Amino acid sequence: MRHIGKTIISVCVLVGVAFAATAGDVGGNRDRLLGDEAFNAGDYALATKFYVRYMEAVPEGSQAWVDTALALGTSYLRAGNIARASAVYEQIIARVGDKDDIGIKLLHCEILVAEQKYSAARLYAENIIFSMIAEGEDYNRILHLLGFVLEKEQKWLDAANIYALLENAGAGSDWRYTALCRRVYSLIMGGSYEDAWKVLSGDVAKAGFSDKPEIQALGLLLLVKEKRYEEFRDVYLKVRIGVPDKANAMMFEILSDAIAHFVALKDYKTAIQYSGDAYIFAAGTADRVKTLRSLINMNITVEDYEAAVAECRKYIQLYGDTDDIHVIKKQLAVLLTRMGNYDEAVRVYTAMVDDASLDMSIRVAAAEGAGSILADRSDFGRALKMFDFIRMKATDNDAKAKGDVLRAKVYFKQEMYDQVIEALKGVPDISPRWSAEALYWTMRAWYMKRDYIQSLALLDRLEEGAGSEPWISADSLYYRACIMENTGNLSDACETFVRYSTLYPDANHAMAALFRAGDLALKERRFAEAAEIFDSFTRRYSASELTPAAYYKRIYALFCAGEAVKASEEVHVLAGRFPQDKYTVAAFFWLVDFYRDRDDMPRVIEVLEEIRKRYAADSATVSRSLYEQAYILFRQGEDKPAESLLEKMLKDHPDSPDLSRAYYLLGDIHSDRGAFKTALENYQLCLKSNPSADLENACRGRLGDCYMSLYNKDQDVALLDLAIVEYRLLSSRELADITVRNQTLYKLGKCYELRKEFKSALEIYKELIYGYRLDARKYSHLKPVWVYKAAHSAIDIYVADKTPKAAKAAVRIYKLLESMNLDTGDDYKIAVERLQKKYNF
Repeated sequence: MRHIGKTIISVCVLVGVAFAATAGDVGGNRDRLLGDEAFNAGDYALATKFYVRYMEAVPEGSQAWVDTALALGTSYLRAGNIARASAVYEQIIARVGDKDDIGIKLLHCEILVAEQKYSAARLYAENIIFSMIAEGEDYNRILHLLGFVLEKEQKWLDAANIYALLENAGAGSDWRYTALCRRVYSLIMGGSYEDAWKVLSGDVAKAGFSDKPEIQALGLLLLVKEKRYEEFRDVYLKVRIGVPDKANAMMFEILSDAIAHFVALKDYKTAIQYSGDAYIFAAGTADRVKTLRSLINMNITVEDYEAAVAECRKYIQLYGDTDDIHVIKKQLAVLLTRMGNYDEAVRVYTAMVDDASLDMSIRVAAAEGAGSILADRSDFGRALKMFDFIRMKATDNDAKAKGDVLRAKVYFKQEMYDQVIEALKGVPDISPRWSAEALYWTMRAWYMKRDYIQSLALLDRLEEGAGSEPWISADSLYYRACIMENTGNLSDACETFVRYSTLYPDANHAMAALFRAGDLALKERRFAEAAEIFDSFTRRYSASELTPAAYYKRIYALFCAGEAVKASEEVHVLAGRFPQDKYTVAAFFWLVDFYRDRDDMPRVIEVLEEIRKRYAADSATVSRSLYEQAYILFRQGEDKPAESLLEKMLKDHPDSPDLSRAYYLLGDIHSDRGAFKTALENYQLCLKSNPSADLENACRGRLGDCYMSLYNKDQDVALLDLAIVEYRLLSSRELADITVRNQTLYKLGKCYELRKEFKSALEIYKELIYGYRLDARKYSHLKPVWVYKAAHSAIDIYVADKTPKAAKAAVRIYKLLESMNLDTGDDYKIAVERLQKKYNF
C-alpha cells in the first residue's frame, strides 16, 4: 500500500489538477466553492467532505453533480484512498453511463495508474489521445499522464517523445516547463545523456529555465549517471542553496546514487554529508527510515559515536512505533557502552527489559546487555538480577543455561567459587550448547580452589566432548599445563605450554605460556632447551614487551649451557633490536662479568666504555659503568685510577643509585692506604645515602675496623667506644653470613679486652665459642677460625689472672674445643699440663 500511495501522489503532482468552479456550476452553493479551496490548498480530506455535501444538494446525474463527482474522485486519489476513488467512478458510470466525457476518462486512467495497472493505463490513455483534438487542457493532462505511465514502464524514449508533444501543445503555459523537465529526465533515465545535455543547453536555455532548481537538479542527475562525481561535488554545493528543505523525489534519487558511490570508495565523510540532505528530501517515511539507518551505520563506521548516538535518539523519537524499533534501541545501548556512558546504556537496556510489549527473546537479550555492563563495572548485585531474569523468563533451555553461565561468571569475578560450581552444576544436562562453557568455568573454579584433581577430571570431560568453542579447547590445554606446574610436574608442564602456544598462537595466553615454558626449563636446569624456547619466543613475538627479557634469559641459558661465546654474541643482537631497554643494559653488564671472569680486562674496559657511549644520556647507567670499572681497577691494585673514576662519578652523577657503593668503595681504597680518617668519612657518607641492608651491615663493620685501627695508632679509648657501638649494632642483627657475625663478635670482644673490661670480653668470647656448637649443626661449611681466635683470647685473659680459678677456666676452654672435635694440637696439651702442674689441680 505504501508504494501505491506514493504512485497516487506522483500522478497527482505530475498532472497538476486544479479546480475552479463557476457560479453557474454551483448555483451559488458555498460547499462546492469551499471544496475547491480546500483541494487547491492540498487539504484533500476536507475537500471530500465539502464535495459530498454539495453532491447531495444537486440532482444526481446533472452536469454540476458529474463535475463535482470528478473533483471528489481526484480528491480521494490525492488522499491515497484508491477504493473510494474507484467507488466514485463507478457511481458516475452508473448515473450517466460511459459517455464520451474526457474528465471521466481521465479519472478512470488515473485510477488505473494508482492501482499500478500501467499497461492498461497506457492503452487507455493512447485510445483517449487518438479520439480527441490535439489541443486544450485535457489533452495536455492526458499527454502528461501517458508520459508518466511510460516512465513507470521504463519506456524512456517513448516517454521523452510524449513529453516533446506536450512541450508543443503546452506552449505558453506551465505545461511546457513541466514537459521539458520530464523529457530531460526520461532521456537521462534512458541513457541518452548526450541528448539530455543538448536539451538542457538548447531548448531549456532558450526558454530561460536554466536557473530553475528543477533544471539544476536534472544537471546533477546527469553528472551522477555519467559518474562524474568530482564535478558533482562542486555543482551540488551551488545547486543545494536554491533547493528548499522539503520532500523532493528527484533530489533524493540523485543523492542516493551519489551516496552509494562514495560509500563504495569508503569516503564516508562525504556520504554522511549527502545522507543528511537525503533525509530532508525523502518523500516518504520508508525513505527517511532507510536514510537515517544508513546515517547511523556510517557514523559508526567512521567511529563518530556521538553523531551515531544523536541519530539513534532522533530515530527513536520520530519512528518509535516501527516494528523493529528495538534494533535501534539496542544499537543505541551498544554505542553508549562504547562511549563509556554506561549508566545511560543500562537505562536503555533496562527499559527494554521492562517493556512487556516486546517479545521475550528481545527482553532477554536486553537483560544480557545490561547485566554484562553491570558485571564489568563490578555492580554485581544488579548484574545478577539481570541474569536471574534471563534464567527465569527465557523460553528455551539454551537461553536459561546462558543465564546460569552469566551468573557463574559474576560469581567468579567475586571469587565466590563455590557459587560458581553450584550455579553451573545442572547446565550440561539441559543444554548441549552451553555444556562446554559450563564445564570450563566449573574447572576454573576448582582450579582457583586448588583442587587440581577435580580440575583435571573436568578437563578430561572437555577433551572427550565434541563441539567446544575453539577458545575453550585452547584454554583447557593452557590450564592443564598450569596444573602440571602447580603439582610439580615441571617437565610435562613445559612441554604442554610449548604445545599450547604452537597450536593456538593467537590465544590469550600463548605468549605468556611460551615464556613460562622457558622459565620452567631454566628452573630444571635444562639450559639448552630453555635457550631454544626463548629463541622461538623472540622470533615469534619480535615486538612484545617481554621480548627483551626473553633475549636476556636466552643469553643466560646459553651461558649456563656452556655456549658462553654465543651468549656474548647474543648481547649485541639484543642491543641491535632493543638498544634502550633495561634488559639490554643488564646484558651489557653481564658481558662485563663474563669477560672479568675470563680475566680479559681489556675487553671488560672496552664494554664499559661502550656502555657509557651508548647510554650517555642515562645518568644511572653511566654512573654504574664508572663504578664497575673503578671496582675492577681497585681489585687489580690500581687504586689511584679507581679513585679518579669514583670522584668523577660522584661529581657528574650525584643522584646515582650506586652512590652508596661508590662511597663504600672509596672508603675501602682509603682504608687500604691506612688513611682511616678519610675512610671513615666515606663510610659515613655511604650510610647517609640510604644503602641496602647488606651494604649498611658491611659499612658498620668497616667503621668499627677503622675506629680500632685508629685506636691502635693513637690509643684513644674513645675510639674503642665508637667501635663497640658499631660492632654491637652489627652483631645484634640477623646476618646472612654467619662467619661475618662470628668475626664481628670476636672484634667486639677484643674492644672490651683492650678497654680492660675482661668480664665483658670473656662473655662475648664464650658466646662465640658456645654458639659455634649450635651453628656447626646448621652450617656444615662453617670454619672455626673465629672460635680459635676467641678461645686464644679468652685463655690469655684467664692465664694473665694468675689464679687457680682462672687457670681452671682456661683449661675448661681447652676441653670445650676438644669436645667439639676441634683440633687443639700438642701445644694445647702442653699448655694444659703446665697449668695443672703449676696450680696443682
